[in-house]
Amino acid sequence: MYLTSTPTLCQATRISMLAALVLINFGCTDSSQNNPNLITPPAVKFVVVDTQQDKCFDNSGETITCPVKGADLYGQDAQYSGVTASYTDNHDGTVTDNNTGMVWQKTPDFKHHSYDDAISYCENLRTANYTDWRLPTIKELYSLADFRGEIVNPRVESENTPYIDTDYFDFQYDKRMAYIGQYWSITKYTQGPVHNTENVDAAFGYNFADGHIKAYETGYIFGTDAKGVHAPVTL
Repeated sequence: MYLTSTPTLCQATRISMLAALVLINFGCTDSSQNNPNLITPPAVKFVVVDTQQDKCFDNSGETITCPVKGADLYGQDAQYSGVTASYTDNHDGTVTDNNTGMVWQKTPDFKHHSYDDAISYCENLRTANYTDWRLPTIKELYSLADFRGEIVNPRVESENTPYIDTDYFDFQYDKRMAYIGQYWSITKYTQGPVHNTENVDAAFGYNFADGHIKAYETGYIFGTDAKGVHAPVTL
């Protein structure tokens, strides 16, 4: 079964003193690159930030007081700290990640895009008067993940928490089902076709609704720039 088309996060290719700019629901690359299977995004250096997970759990997944050293279940994610996530709302439709130096779109268009449409969306984005938006790599996109998120009830939106910091980024759950929240990256899955019998090309996406990374059909034949495979459509 083919998935719905996927929203997009865009990233500007400009390199400032903070590095490259990145946005939600956007993604642009060098306009001289015409082969969608050979896209090479600009190099971006950034640190790995903490997951932000602040709860401990028992074997049944129930929240518990974090165990002391030497006790059963000690050593959970919440008991280790890394680089704290830090953002600045620029009040121009963009948010700067103060750790990675990337600038992201604050508010997506919340529409579903095919892979090609996602790339075009970013190329034509003009948020904050920047004209060099691009689709981020999966590593860049994943850098926004906030693992305090959780899906409690896919059918009751108010019971769930997105895997992105909504103090800075606007997020909407899909009205059909809360766990539908995938965003495109430019990064292709290169190990082989995702459906061996159909030679399906795919690119990675991150789901800010449920915290999963998966590969989604691009509409291309694996390893080529030829279309001919069914691309996702809005269900």
